[in-house]
Amino acid sequence: MTSSLKFLALSIPTIILALLLGRMIAIEIYAAKFPRSPLIEQLRANPLRVLSVNWL
Repeated sequence: MTSSLKFLALSIPTIILALLLGRMIAIEIYAAKFPRSPLIEQLRANPLRVLSVNWL
């Protein structure tokens, strides 16, 4: 039981970090392909917006 709790305590933050890093890498690839995109312009104005998630 305790080993599974340790696994969950370490795996959940790791998964969240991996998803955020993947999102940042995808934005950088998109920015290289479309540098004047409105999305990229908004992200340059507010870089922390990359970390936000629009659920709707």
